[in-house]
Amino acid sequence: MFFFQAEDGIRDAQESRGLGDVYKRQSLASFDALTYKQNLAPLVREVNPSLVLFGATFSGKSLAPRVATALEAGLTSNCTAIELQDDGSLLQVRPAFTGNFLAYVKTKSSPAMASVRYRALEAALKDSSRKGQIVKRPAVTTPTTIKVLGKGAPKEASIAAANVVVCAGRGLKKPEDVALVKKLADDGMSVTFISSELEEMLSICSRLFIMRDRKMVGELSGSQLSEDNIMKTIAGGERNGEGTQ
Repeated sequence: MFFFQAEDGIRDAQESRGLGDVYKRQSLASFDALTYKQNLAPLVREVNPSLVLFGATFSGKSLAPRVATALEAGLTSNCTAIELQDDGSLLQVRPAFTGNFLAYVKTKSSPAMASVRYRALEAALKDSSRKGQIVKRPAVTTPTTIKVLGKGAPKEASIAAANVVVCAGRGLKKPEDVALVKKLADDGMSVTFISSELEEMLSICSRLFIMRDRKMVGELSGSQLSEDNIMKTIAGGERNGEGTQ
């Protein structure tokens, strides 16, 4: 069950991945969690699926609990896996206590509802035997107290969207190791470099996040990158008597 504006991606998924029927509400140009809930909750009741998934994005995290509340169903948020059990039930896996262990949740209510982390689940295998349809429905609009005042500047690429993240630090023992890291960065890979050596950081990094007492106290890039600016940022604020890192 999907909520899309463009149909090209939907048709491609139906033809190559065996995606089933897709229900599309028309005339919902901008995201409004309350309006989307008014449209999605009745549709879930009508279709009666066993599982409803939301992306654990800003919009998904806003919409999912509203739909779950309207359906009086449980919701497992921020899942990293969905496992089908032998008895046909669904086990939802999510990190708990800042990721120190995994919680396994089995929802008693129906349908099971979960929000899933970006790229946590693998894409379905190609299945041309299943043919779905795009079922168009008119959108239900309701008065809302949300007013769009304008759009902010586009955000920079997030490290969460990277296919590969390279982390470097004390493991770099030779100049050839540093050259390899630089080449990976030049090839478009995200590289996270951790060090307390100023000369080393300035020779490798294009952007620095400066930590002090386990907190980020500054960000430097471009012409800001200098030993003087780094030391000023580290020394900012009160010292705790134990030095800074």
